[in-house]
Amino acid sequence: MKNKLTYRQALSKAKYICSGQEKCSGDIRNYFNKYSMSEDNMEKVISILIKENYIDDKRYAEFYTEDKFRLNRWGRIKIRHGLRQKGISEEYIAKALNNIEEPEYFNSLKNLLIEKQRSLPKGSPQKTKGKLFRFAQGRGFETELIYKIIDSI
Repeated sequence: MKNKLTYRQALSKAKYICSGQEKCSGDIRNYFNKYSMSEDNMEKVISILIKENYIDDKRYAEFYTEDKFRLNRWGRIKIRHGLRQKGISEEYIAKALNNIEEPEYFNSLKNLLIEKQRSLPKGSPQKTKGKLFRFAQGRGFETELIYKIIDSI
């Protein structure tokens, strides 16, 4: 077990962590759980971080969604799951996911499936469709959209 942190040490560490990278309140809670910090002190630190704008779960949800969609090419289902694991509220998740434009989302999946199809060995069309479906589903895209795009390519 690690040393316990005092309130001041915890606040200082949290500010340092949050100034270097975007964090959410769930990340900070997980970090301080390693130090057996009391709930009261943890909540005080988090409330100060929110008040001083070091952490903002809404802002975090928007950045997370943007990064995972554009860089990792994840679908809405996988992004939603990731944000839920971080303890982000459903309201913030919904707002962040609504920022993804529908045509861009559709084209992203279509391009992803076309790339994947090129990398697959030639085989029966049914096997290829199955592999493309499982690939897209693993990326967190919706079933109806996957079928729609697979049928079009």
